[in-house]
Amino acid sequence: MPAKKYDKSNVLLMRIVAMYYRMNQRSKACNFKNLISIEDFIEFGINSEKYKKLYQFWKDNGKQFKYTPSIDRIDTNKGYEKGNLQFLTVSENVSKSNEEIYDIRHRNLRKRVKLISLIDGHELIFKSETDASNYLKYSDIGTVATLIRNGRKAREYIPFYLDINDNLTVTINQINQINNLINPRSPKFVKVIVEKDNIKLEFNSISEASFYIKVSNSCVCRALKYNKKIKGFWVQKIQNPKLKEIQEKIQNLINKEKVY
Repeated sequence: MPAKKYDKSNVLLMRIVAMYYRMNQRSKACNFKNLISIEDFIEFGINSEKYKKLYQFWKDNGKQFKYTPSIDRIDTNKGYEKGNLQFLTVSENVSKSNEEIYDIRHRNLRKRVKLISLIDGHELIFKSETDASNYLKYSDIGTVATLIRNGRKAREYIPFYLDINDNLTVTINQINQINNLINPRSPKFVKVIVEKDNIKLEFNSISEASFYIKVSNSCVCRALKYNKKIKGFWVQKIQNPKLKEIQEKIQNLINKEKVY
């Protein structure tokens, strides 16, 4: 429903509508399924005594950010769907998230990790998340756990846990995100040729090329799109020749492994 149809004088309603649009953006970014409809969410918020209490508490305490009402997923393995939502203050929401991350770090601290390269498909195995995080130069040892939990890539790798039989254990979020992770339009799958004075240099990504030329990634993208020089350099891109092989390899592993 268009925002103009809502009663803008109803501050409580408009905050619920704004919360829904932010929730919708996060849902798209994380590729969550079964997003609650805006009509159902408005009804849920308007009829929620807890939301009204949180809203009043926020107003009575000078509208401090930490007391702002926010939406939380009860089961973090599911999306923003009907029956999986509750209202918490921002402070409570952050604390809950930190506790979940802490649990993941310590529960999986000694789980072995396999990294599969999105560049050439090579594999690396580590005895623990800590070793994997150190190899990837993450400052926080819980980063790899969080990335696996949310179905995200780690640098240029897709991370997986290994069970005691050396089989991958694949999360639902990884299944949902896998097509995005191996998207052929991703800069990670583009080799960039930089040419100047009859000298050609090849880079594995737009980021590497932009770092060499000393410009932003967007500048290189525009130069590629409009076929223009950038700081005296010609740039062109070619598809990573191993892309199809990597896609098939990862998809085959995903299809045959246990999902949890």
